[in-house]
Amino acid sequence: MSSGKLEKVGGILFLSAIALFAIFLLLQPSDECLSKKYILNKDLQGVVVEKFYDNKHSNVEVIKVRNNNYNVNFNSYSERLPLFNYTQIGDSIYKPKGVLEIKLFRGGFDTTFVFNYDCDKW
Repeated sequence: MSSGKLEKVGGILFLSAIALFAIFLLLQPSDECLSKKYILNKDLQGVVVEKFYDNKHSNVEVIKVRNNNYNVNFNSYSERLPLFNYTQIGDSIYKPKGVLEIKLFRGGFDTTFVFNYDCDKW
């Protein structure tokens, strides 16, 4: 094969590899979609026992919930809703799996927070 044909084939292979890589990147779920999937898969029911900023993980807001004698750490995703700031220790919290709503119960009243995501998956 002549060097001109080799350069042409090499160029085609290179462009094909770039195109495949771009398609691969486009098919990856966004952080927004991964957060939505995480929230949808969470099943949470219990009493808030602690709130804190997790300095080991970029100061993520964490709500610790006691549920049937074990604790569940729930990242409150403050960019989505003011759950962390509103929640108080002793509040009851309920979020069934498959739902993008979380209910907080305090003193005979309940407040519903809805997670809104710019993602059509899940």
